[in-house]
Order: sequence, then C-alpha cells, then structure tokens
Amino acid sequence: MHDVAILIPAYNPDQTLIEVLEGLRACGFTRIVVVDDGSLPECLPVLQAAAAHAEVLVHAVNCGKGRALKTGFNHLATQPGVGLRGVVTVDADGQHRPADVVKVAAALHEAPGKSLVIGQRQFATDVPLRSLVGNMATRYVFYFLVGRLLNDTQSGLRGLPLAIVPELIRLSGEGYDYEMNMLVHTKVASIPLVAVDIETVYIAKNKSSHFNPFFDSLKIYFVLLRFVSSSVLSSLIDLVIYSIFILNGASIATSLLVARVVSSFITFLLNKQYVFLKKSEFVACIAKFYLLVLFLFGMSYMMVTALNDYFGLNPILAKVLSETVLFVISFVVQRSLVFAKEDEDEHK
Repeated sequence: MHDVAILIPAYNPDQTLIEVLEGLRACGFTRIVVVDDGSLPECLPVLQAAAAHAEVLVHAVNCGKGRALKTGFNHLATQPGVGLRGVVTVDADGQHRPADVVKVAAALHEAPGKSLVIGQRQFATDVPLRSLVGNMATRYVFYFLVGRLLNDTQSGLRGLPLAIVPELIRLSGEGYDYEMNMLVHTKVASIPLVAVDIETVYIAKNKSSHFNPFFDSLKIYFVLLRFVSSSVLSSLIDLVIYSIFILNGASIATSLLVARVVSSFITFLLNKQYVFLKKSEFVACIAKFYLLVLFLFGMSYMMVTALNDYFGLNPILAKVLSETVLFVISFVVQRSLVFAKEDEDEHK
C-alpha cells in the first residue's frame, strides 16, 4: 500500500481518529494526510496525537468537507512523493473499517484507466432512518438525472487515481455537495466508476456525523438539478410563446410549431454546451436532437388536442400537463442517446 495515500478530512475529531490512524498504519499505509477543518480548541490534543501517525494540515476556520478534501488533494498533487498512484479518502469517525480501505485501495490498482472506486454500503440492517431515507432518495434521483445507478452515492470511502486529482480540485462545492459533484463529474468526463461492497457501520446511530439531513441534502439535489435547469428554462420560453399565439387566436398546431422551433434551438445549445458537456459531434448531435424534437412535437400535439377536444381542458393547461409528461421522456433520451458519451465504459 506504499503507492496509495490516505486522505482524512476531520472536523472536531475525538479519540476515534487515533484508532482509525493506528488501524490504517497496521494495514501498511505509510502516507496519511489529515486535514483539520477548523476544529474547536478542545480537539487539539487529539490532533497533536494524530501528528504522530500522519501529516496534519490545518484550516484556521471550518470551511466544509469539500474544501478540506480539496486542500488534501492539492497537497498530495503538489507533493506526491515517489511513485504515488492514487488517493483513498476515509472518514474520521470510524465508519470505514481498515479492511474495507484495503479493498478500495486494491480495487484502485486493478481498475482500468482513470477509474474512480467507491465503497458502497448495503444498508441491510440497523441503519439510522435519516441515513436510509437520504441514501435511497439520492440514489434514485442521481440515477434519473445522471444515468448511473449507485447503491451508495454518499459514501466517503473513495479511491481516486492521482491522474484525475487536478480536475477534481477545480470542481465547485465546499461542503457535502462536493462529493456529489465528484460523482456527476465522472459522468460528464467519461471517468469509469467501480463499486466495491463494504461493511455498513453506524456508530451511536451516526450521531457524530456533521451531515445535516435537510440542508446538506438540498445542496446535493441542487447539484443534480442543474442537469434539468436548461430544460426548465426552454420549457418556460416554449410555454410563453405558445400562450401568446393561442391568446391571439392562432391554432394549436401553429402555436405549438412556432414555440417549439424557437425553444428547441435554445434547448439544444444549452444542453450540448452546459448540461451534457458534449463539446464535439455538432452535426450528429443536432440531427438526433431534432429527430427527438419531431417525435415530441407529434406527441405533444396529440396529447394537447385530445385533452382539449375530448376532456374540454383549456389548451394552455393541456399544454402544461402534456409537457410535464414529455419532459421526463425528453431528458432521458437526451441523456442516454442524443448527448451520450460513446466511449464511456461504466462499471457498476
């Protein structure tokens, strides 16, 4: 394990941190970095003891887990030492068993290319309710928006090849949202993901965790929802144009056509450049995109006219209802077919 460094962000750690460090040393890890993220003064004895086992970097104030990880990444990238292959991030509260850290480090050696290895818990028994609900919700929201199904999107046990560390430092996010940002980045940058099953450990029902189930989950979901923000914007443009034409006496077909021509091109540019980050293959992408637009236009027309003619629904309300359904279809097709990374190799 001499070519894999360990990085531990720590905020107000207790004696458990020393036990974690001793366990990692016993497993053969020789390069360990602890980032003290502005801990309280009463934690100083623990951090001084940690210095006997690891390099300790210090934040003057609490900056968040994401910033602590970036500080550690930057330190290891600028001072990698001899033959450093990668980094494994480990939590300071004892939730990651040394044996599982070894499993992730071993998988980092065996994984192809620039793969990111994540240790995933199984959540079988004795899982605190807030952790179970939070992980399940985030798992499926992440799958819908990003197209990768991970059993544990919030795991802090991750193996990262040194080659991708510089690009991870550039990612936004200062708190727990940074870890989700990291997973989203693997999709847009075609970085393979390798999942390794690890033991599920919650100490004292996870009371030591600094993760706020409400506020930190909001940050994570906001990171994910940036994938649909451009579609929401273009849908609003589409609805406004459609409504203007309808209110001025135009037919449903004409109103739909004009609105879709304007909004679809805006959608294409935003999704290609800023949502799915597909920088090349303009012609191929726009051809597939407008085939999708034609299909969705036909579906929208049939749904709006049916709701209007057979159910007497106001045509603007009928438009809103039909577009809500088609929005889901549109996003999934764009993510999976129109802007897909063809050379992507996903490992589950």
